[in-house]
Amino acid sequence: MMEEIILKRFITGPRYTLGVMEFGGKKFFVLEPPWRNNRRNESCIPDGEYIVELDSTGRWKYARVLDVPGRTAIEFHPGNTVKNTQGCLMPGYMFNMRDDFMSVSREATEDFRELLIQNGGRAKLKIVSAKWGRHLS
Repeated sequence: MMEEIILKRFITGPRYTLGVMEFGGKKFFVLEPPWRNNRRNESCIPDGEYIVELDSTGRWKYARVLDVPGRTAIEFHPGNTVKNTQGCLMPGYMFNMRDDFMSVSREATEDFRELLIQNGGRAKLKIVSAKWGRHLS
């Protein structure tokens, strides 16, 4: 059975989407662009279930998300602000809400990739937006 990654988005707003991801006993923050109707290069991906696999051919070569409706090249990669992504997911260990800044992202992304390797290079990703989350306007 494939290991499951759970990403619970708890803040959605016009500047960013922020969630907490649990995988292999570790927790990560995940910074994404805001929801913009799943537009390529601008929006976070829709809530749902996907497959994540190790990536050796993409731009970042950490991990990629497969079968996102209407989208390709969705990757997990390091980054500090939403300006560092065009729709991808950026793990980190600290997030400063005042400055919209993700810290310790490279280490978190490498730790995430290592967990994926330990789980055979593939895992199921379940993304949900928390009903109790904050919706910033």
